[in-house]
Amino acid sequence: MGFLRRLFDGAPAKEPEASVAPDARHSVAVWVRLFDPAFENDREQLATFALEDRLMAAMDASGAGTFDTNDLERSAFGMHFAGPDADAMIAVLQPLLEKAPPGSYLAVRRGPPGTSQERIDL
Repeated sequence: MGFLRRLFDGAPAKEPEASVAPDARHSVAVWVRLFDPAFENDREQLATFALEDRLMAAMDASGAGTFDTNDLERSAFGMHFAGPDADAMIAVLQPLLEKAPPGSYLAVRRGPPGTSQERIDL
């Protein structure tokens, strides 16, 4: 739109707002260990999705990052978050994960895709 404005109007284009390029964002994945590897237990499903809702709400309220997607692997449910600062996202998420089942962990990537990940056991 700035190009058209300059072309027809002669006004200088506005400078784009500074932001982190989507491919340079950090990521934090919360991996919650499941007691039922097939994830068919209703009670475990409700508890896991309630936790996901709390984590998403906290992340939205903090502005530290955004929810990206969730993932189901055998014996683990993953919730992926992305933002400009992994440590800020960890500070939001970790207090809500104090009662996570043993074997749950955070997979933290401080940089663009391809950067090595750090595992933080909960």
